Amino acid sequence: MSAASPHLTASQISPDVYDLLVIPPEARPFAEMRWDRNQLDRNPPTFQKPEIIGCFSIDPDQTWTDGHKNMKYLHHPGYQCHLDLNLNREKTKHKNALDEKGVVPILQWIQKHQDRFRQENSKFSLPFDFVVWRGYLTSFFNAPYENREPFIVVASRHKGTIYVRGKKSAEKVLEVLNMTPQQKILTGYGYKFEQFLMGDSPQRRPNPSEPLVEGEEFACVFRSRLGRHRLLYAAEVDGVDSRVPLPNDRLPQLDNLVELKTTFEIRNARQDTNFRKFKLMKWWAQSYLVGIPRIICGYRNEDGIVRGLEDFNTMTMHRLGKVPQGFWQPNIPMVFALRMLDFIQSCLPHDDPNKQLAFIWTPGETVKCYDVSGQVEVLPQWYLEMTES
Repeated sequence: MSAASPHLTASQISPDVYDLLVIPPEARPFAEMRWDRNQLDRNPPTFQKPEIIGCFSIDPDQTWTDGHKNMKYLHHPGYQCHLDLNLNREKTKHKNALDEKGVVPILQWIQKHQDRFRQENSKFSLPFDFVVWRGYLTSFFNAPYENREPFIVVASRHKGTIYVRGKKSAEKVLEVLNMTPQQKILTGYGYKFEQFLMGDSPQRRPNPSEPLVEGEEFACVFRSRLGRHRLLYAAEVDGVDSRVPLPNDRLPQLDNLVELKTTFEIRNARQDTNFRKFKLMKWWAQSYLVGIPRIICGYRNEDGIVRGLEDFNTMTMHRLGKVPQGFWQPNIPMVFALRMLDFIQSCLPHDDPNKQLAFIWTPGETVKCYDVSGQVEVLPQWYLEMTES
């Protein structure tokens, strides 16, 4: 079915083609987590400042490389600017919006650095309770204030560590396949904004006239802790603010990381309310989880022209969510995320890489857990063999 076909319905998309997880309507949950947002308003759990312990690059052809080959450097154009996000749009090499890598890129990093995780007797032992992409932790943070986007994650436990991967919902696949031409243009604006501000080196300014390649990625690997849960997670990073190139054997510094965002110009009180209530919360969660201190926002008009930039401090932006009507507060996402990790861990008390559990949440409902063993691969055979050798 072509992505250009209008108004596809769930019955028209093949679960095999789009790698969907199908839960039969008659299936009963293995377990459920009930929650109420008012009950989450308590002291937040301890969140250890993230530490960068590695990084890797992924090319558009999905070639994985250890290190920061694809890392970009910030070239700030000034807070008053004129950036045409439609520049050479027709030459863009688009990223597959339905691509789902699972945890494999993180496992490749673990394999590359497995000596770190081998004891004196050479036995493999990963000192983490969870391995996951930052994006799914962000989904947990967002859930208490989310009214549209569901989440689906699948987890499996091996050698004391729970590995979590995502799955796209049928609704998300339909949303992508049914995108209008204008929606596709808006989706590409974020990538083009990055091309205007990020160059390959501190000395070489970016050239936004070059064809944009959306599938080039740079990710950092982080170590942290939420409550009692030791976390290893990876996150795609837009770039660093540094005037000197990073040596090949060095990792980027947390304080140098920069996140880039674009949004429509705020012209009235209603737009300002929606921005504070919804976007700021998601931006905060995404950057807070990896310790990115600074978000640079580009405000664009209806023609895709960015005419002004604004900096947001991740550690203080929650104050903008409180004013004037208390739209969101940071302790509630953290408490929910902790409960979610507790729930996943309680459902997987024993090691069994052949057991996979899906955790599905739709806004307004409980979090439901289903046994989907055999339907979704979380840990590939090569990784299991590596950990047993």
